[in-house]
Amino acid sequence: MKLKKYLTTKLIVLNFFNFVNCSEILTKNDFAPEEVSVLELDLVPTNDLLSRIQKYEQNVFVMEEKMKSLSETFNQLELKMHTLIKDNMELLEKNLQQIIDEKIANINQVAEEKLKMISNAKPIYNVNEVKCSHNRLPKSCQDLNECNSNIYSLMVPEISNKPLPAVCDLKTFDGGWTIIQRRQDGSENFFRNWTDYVEGFGNLNGEFFLGLEKLYALTSLHEPQELYITLEDFDGQEKYAKYGQFKVDSNSTDYTLTVGKYSGNAGDCLSQHNGYKFSTKDRDNDAEENKNCADHWKGAWWYNNCFYSNLNGLYLGGKTPSSKRGISWCKFRKYEYSLKSEGSGFDTDLIFVNNFGTHVSTHDQNVA
Repeated sequence: MKLKKYLTTKLIVLNFFNFVNCSEILTKNDFAPEEVSVLELDLVPTNDLLSRIQKYEQNVFVMEEKMKSLSETFNQLELKMHTLIKDNMELLEKNLQQIIDEKIANINQVAEEKLKMISNAKPIYNVNEVKCSHNRLPKSCQDLNECNSNIYSLMVPEISNKPLPAVCDLKTFDGGWTIIQRRQDGSENFFRNWTDYVEGFGNLNGEFFLGLEKLYALTSLHEPQELYITLEDFDGQEKYAKYGQFKVDSNSTDYTLTVGKYSGNAGDCLSQHNGYKFSTKDRDNDAEENKNCADHWKGAWWYNNCFYSNLNGLYLGGKTPSSKRGISWCKFRKYEYSLKSEGSGFDTDLIFVNNFGTHVSTHDQNVA
């Protein structure tokens, strides 16, 4: 616009100047008509320039209008974009909240169903059914000597801040034994992997193995510990083995076994495994270089090369002339016979208040 005004002003001045000059020339001089025409022709370029400026002015105006229109369009698009983003965010937030609410509802429903199942299920054990005078959970089976043999909850902080279910034998050798293993009818699979043996498996009302990690914790609390093993064949013949020391080391040593002096009538078939690591079908820690004893003999034990006892072998039901993969104790029915029942337990010296026992019952106790 400034350019337009400037050029227009210049043209007016120029035209006026030309007009005045022409008038003066015409006044002072006598020109013929054809000469006057020549002077008028000098004004043509000026008029043409003014026409072009006016055209440019129109173009500038048109462009200004277009810019104004584009600016308004841009403002409208920007407003629409903000509105669209706001609407989408609100919709997304609403959908996410709906998904979260549905997930929470599903979780609550599952939790209610689980609680209902638990409340309706028959408990494996019930501490309240045990008639004892304790107002607190015992730390060991030795604390329960005035009670009957049963399934109890032991509070052992060294293992967990939660109660540990355990079967206590309060009759054998003055009681105080915590049962750590039982074989009695072949209902439980003992040919298991490393993790199962570390954590323990089975049922307190059936066959079970308490777990290597629990054995480590329990046998590390006080020393010495005692180990008591009962054995029975299918003819009803019973034997036992007792060891004056029993300890299972930590996971960092692959739960190395330590046993002490033997006594009993079953024969000593565990001292030969003293100092050896525990092996399973997927964790070969034995001293045999040519095979994995656990995998080959279908068990899990503190194997050397390979065993004198294999109490976690297969439950084969008596004589097994073609196999040595059963529940074996070298000096009781030897290797070609799979025993009917077997149990092992440990107990601390009675001078300790907190003591533990391990005993595998042949009839009525189980561990989960």
